[in-house]
Amino acid sequence: MFNVTVEGAVEGETYPDVIGFTGADSNLKWRDVTIKAVDRKMWQVPYRSLVPKRMNNLLVAGRCFGFEKGLMYDAREVGTCIMTGEAAGAAAAQAVSSRCSCRDVDVPRLQKTLRSAGAKLDW
Repeated sequence: MFNVTVEGAVEGETYPDVIGFTGADSNLKWRDVTIKAVDRKMWQVPYRSLVPKRMNNLLVAGRCFGFEKGLMYDAREVGTCIMTGEAAGAAAAQAVSSRCSCRDVDVPRLQKTLRSAGAKLDW
């Protein structure tokens, strides 16, 4: 699975397969500098961080999605677990109804489903 990097989170990297935002709840050490929570931005979580590389039809959510160790405090928050769980559930339902692998889910359709449920996917 793809791992969101500390650098990507700090730099505000964007992903075409975004499923939600998280983070900025704690201080973060990056490049030997501590960035205070009040100075941090939220970071995007891409769908591909829920999809294991070597196992088909499995999605990981909650505290198990792909991220670097430095993002652990952000990623373990309840809101992040809810957001990734909602996306994984919607993706699984879409895979079943489309008769495709979770890896082959139509991400724009998934994003439309998430938006219709109230998810914020844009800055």
